[in-house]
Amino acid sequence: MEISKLKKMVQLELSSSENGIISIENWDYSPQFFVALFEDSDVQQALKFHLLIWNSKVLLDFLEKQIWAGDIPLFDSISVNSSSFSAFIAPYFTFSFAKILGKCLYEKDFDQATVLLKYQDHISDMEFDNAYQSVRMFFLKSMQLFKNISKDNYKKHISDITVWANTNWPQFFNTLPNYFSVEIDELSRKIINLTVEIQKANRVLTARISIKLTQLNLEEGLKKLVLKNHKIYLSKTRFVEIKFRGKKRIVNKYTAFFIFLLCLILSIFIAITINVWYHQYKKEQAGKITNASFEKFREKNSLFSQSFSPQKTVYYYQKDSILFDSFDPAYYNFSGIKNQKTVVNIHNKTSFNFYIYKGNSDNIIPLPANKSQTFTLDNRIYDIFIVVKNYKELTHKYGNNQSDSYPKIYGLHPFYTFKTKDNSLQSKADTISLDLRYQTGMISTAISKPKSIDLFAIY
Repeated sequence: MEISKLKKMVQLELSSSENGIISIENWDYSPQFFVALFEDSDVQQALKFHLLIWNSKVLLDFLEKQIWAGDIPLFDSISVNSSSFSAFIAPYFTFSFAKILGKCLYEKDFDQATVLLKYQDHISDMEFDNAYQSVRMFFLKSMQLFKNISKDNYKKHISDITVWANTNWPQFFNTLPNYFSVEIDELSRKIINLTVEIQKANRVLTARISIKLTQLNLEEGLKKLVLKNHKIYLSKTRFVEIKFRGKKRIVNKYTAFFIFLLCLILSIFIAITINVWYHQYKKEQAGKITNASFEKFREKNSLFSQSFSPQKTVYYYQKDSILFDSFDPAYYNFSGIKNQKTVVNIHNKTSFNFYIYKGNSDNIIPLPANKSQTFTLDNRIYDIFIVVKNYKELTHKYGNNQSDSYPKIYGLHPFYTFKTKDNSLQSKADTISLDLRYQTGMISTAISKPKSIDLFAIY
């Protein structure tokens, strides 16, 4: 807003008033006031600051009504973060600051008082004494209180003493200007003397006050004394010191142990529950993939299918690449019927050369691309591993308590991976992993007829 326009507006208001005085919210302004205002070389800047304050309801209420909600957003603005603004607002700010700070100390609301101290930079040196008069009075009254308390009469003052055990006064003291360091040290000594006086009469109260003292920024000698006493106080109680949400607290040792034990039990219970749920979920998901699912994902995913003709086909897939989440080699596990033999024919319908390891023997049988191998099973259980040509000894085997009334295929969760690129096999391990989870077992009751399993690699 230009000064010339503002002058015209003021002249119009003055001419329309009956007595030549402008009244705004019970404040009267004479023509001489406006003349002096417009002649001021800093009037443009002053007007800017006035507009900032008028447009900030929080700051306006703070200055005019001493109403404060706990923060002043305007003070966080870069536009007013300057010494010129501090100098401009200091006379008005100091009065409200002192009044609100005095109210906080009277109500022992040290948290609010600490937040208010964030804005102490807006107090000029000339206004310092007026701003912190309530703090001086607080120190004087507090020192007088502790001077008159002893182990014989402390119960009469218990409500005044517990304030020093339950409120956040150390943070307020630590935020005060260095000017008050002498008062802080002197009051701290009186509080230390009180803890020494009542340590036998009320050990819990003593320990709680002591933990507050440990949070103070004191001179080195006094700090050592506080820490030494605090260690002694805790050793004589059933309490231990813990750190919770960044703050030190003291709790009953038995309570702390019970809470720890309860948390441990809950953690174990939750872990077991999640583990059971996870395996149940994986088991249920294994049977949900159908032929339609196979067609849907075949274009986007690397897939393996294994089938027993003609009864049932189950498809398995893993998005982007074949990557499974466990720690064991994959194998097909078949069991033959008692006193009979089952013929299993495994077809390699891929363009890769695989190798078969037959359990209970040292044979490694090649299974070339687009070829097949036939195995005759008796009443024993055979493990048939599919491995790549750089075979290493497989140390993980499984003993499944299977029914020997019909052949089954059991699913494992291997961790090895391989990807295909340009029709060549790239493997991270010596075992090609298949996620086989077919567990219904209802393949066929005609055990004597040949069964076949087809291995597909679709990419």
